[in-house]
Amino acid sequence: MILEYLKHLKRKWYIFLLAVLVIGGAAYFGQSYLYAKEKGGAGKSIEVDVYRLLNIDVASLESTKTGETLDYDMSLLWTRSTLLSELADSYTENYDMEQVCPGWGNMALKYQVEWIQEQFQLYHVPNSMIYEVRFYKVIAESKQEEIQPVMEEMMNDYIDKAMESVSLVEKDLKYEVAKEKTYIRNQIVEAENTFKVKEFALAGVLGVLGGLFVITILFVRKK
Repeated sequence: MILEYLKHLKRKWYIFLLAVLVIGGAAYFGQSYLYAKEKGGAGKSIEVDVYRLLNIDVASLESTKTGETLDYDMSLLWTRSTLLSELADSYTENYDMEQVCPGWGNMALKYQVEWIQEQFQLYHVPNSMIYEVRFYKVIAESKQEEIQPVMEEMMNDYIDKAMESVSLVEKDLKYEVAKEKTYIRNQIVEAENTFKVKEFALAGVLGVLGGLFVITILFVRKK
């Protein structure tokens, strides 16, 4: 049976080769399209890292006034689904979210909230009221002028909403944005080239499997 199949494959080598090229090519260009769409366009990629350093005025906190030990992390309030649901609605209303998150308009609110939770990285400096917030994304360099300002405004909205939620607990809350900066890095070229190699290899594997599938179908039909 196996020898017969191999003979069939040898006779139909041109069909196998054609199937490999068609299926592998389709897989390669499909991956390239999805990758380009994810980063907002084709061409060279860059990293956009929107950074904010928040310094909470400890003297303005209720726990300080009452002499209690300051031992809680305010950023835990910033990841609540209720707050992020409101933020997601605000993003939808005020920005072209398809630029930043392709498919945003087709996502349920739950998944929009999860996207925000994943994209905005929080870090609380221990034994302090200092917080770091980062919004990081890889985009096409050609889209920088369009996407970077949107990301920066989204970060500002995030901070405003976060502080608004804390003020419900800390009535006299005072804070300052001690540092705000957007870092642009051109270190993705190697990673993008690596991705090209991986997608080419995967396309090759899929092409071979697809070719074998076509030959198998022809072999079974012959039987």
